[in-house]
Amino acid sequence: MEIPIQSHLLCVSKVPIFNHLTNEELQEISSVIHHVHFKKGEVIYLSEDAPEQLFVVHKGKVKLYRMSESGREQLLHVLESGEFMGETSLFSKKPLTHNAEALEATDICLIHRKELETFLVKYPSIAMKIIEAYSQRIEQLEELIEQMGLQDSEQRVASILLHLKPTHSSTIHLSFSKRDLASLIGTTQETLSRKLASFQQNGWIELKGQREIRILSEEHLHDIVSKK
Repeated sequence: MEIPIQSHLLCVSKVPIFNHLTNEELQEISSVIHHVHFKKGEVIYLSEDAPEQLFVVHKGKVKLYRMSESGREQLLHVLESGEFMGETSLFSKKPLTHNAEALEATDICLIHRKELETFLVKYPSIAMKIIEAYSQRIEQLEELIEQMGLQDSEQRVASILLHLKPTHSSTIHLSFSKRDLASLIGTTQETLSRKLASFQQNGWIELKGQREIRILSEEHLHDIVSKK
């Protein structure tokens, strides 16, 4: 459902593809923004949809995923505040190949294709920012595919822990469930749980509840990743 938000500027000002613009330019873009609220677990769009809008996460978290023919879910990406989605359909005018679902109560900013095209012509720097962000996402997916093809399950678990570890902290606060984490690295939740339990038993990590993992020995995780 669409919700009233006091200042549409709050959304566009935090989005990397817009936040380099002047305040006047941001005001212009915010004038065509629409806001929609999604409850936790609510589907934002499905594969085969061909939306006419760019979706920007204002508040909350969204998971992008695909479903295999066997019904297995493959998590592709978790988007947080300031990130966008739906751009492939928007520019190619072809149906999407993934689904999007709110991981928690989420506010989405919508920009219609026609308005966005107008701004891309008027402000070419926006297009460059979109290309930059999209390229980074493709690079992450390529790394994930490489890990799934060349690494065993233990290496994949160690890799994702090192990837999720904050730069200035040893504690990972998961923004999604262990089930989604297992899907992200292409393994089962049971296998993930066994590997995490083994890492903890060896003194390399410490598990705190369902969403917190403290890395105690980054060196050992790197050793696992680099093993042949």
